[in-house]
Amino acid sequence: MIEQLLLTSVQSGGPVEYISSSTGTSYEDSITLTIPSGARIGDLAMVAISARDAGTSWELAGWSVLYNEDAHVWSNFLFTVLTSLESVEFVDSEARAKHISGVLSVFRNTEVGGFALEDSPFGEPDPPNLTGITDSSCVLIVGHLDTGDITSCVPPTGYTMTDWVTEDHTTTMIAYKINPAAIEDPDDFEPSDTDDWLAATIELTHKE
Repeated sequence: MIEQLLLTSVQSGGPVEYISSSTGTSYEDSITLTIPSGARIGDLAMVAISARDAGTSWELAGWSVLYNEDAHVWSNFLFTVLTSLESVEFVDSEARAKHISGVLSVFRNTEVGGFALEDSPFGEPDPPNLTGITDSSCVLIVGHLDTGDITSCVPPTGYTMTDWVTEDHTTTMIAYKINPAAIEDPDDFEPSDTDDWLAATIELTHKE
């Protein structure tokens, strides 16, 4: 398990709020995702991308990389404070990515805090334990799965799915919990099929 800390400023003025999500798939090299309805300038947009045979990074000016891991399925998570509501295209710098799936989720009144990663060569995506969670925050959990054609995906108990999407060979999923406990140890996601996976647990702290 890997734990790190990364902060970014976002607009403030109320409780942490989930706005909406969009999804997309692509066969190779790049993926385009729309900014979903309800989003506005200053919101926090976060993108989870899963792929096979990916390069070293996904390139898009103004977006920060939280993780970029070659762990059974190539797993990436990027975020930005929105300055535009136009669709965004993420391009694999090595032009090697295949079977790409992605989820873009937007939250308000929050910033990215600590996170932890876990991976396994088999089973259901199991987001790792995360400690030191602050009051009035939100926990985001992400699953990257090295199999496609999933017909259903259920989030862990106590979590709400923002969205999930499946391609021929990868599946990406995001869920969240508002006002989590100081220590969160989520159960597994429950997709209709299992395979190699990477999962993340991310704190979204309340922006005062």
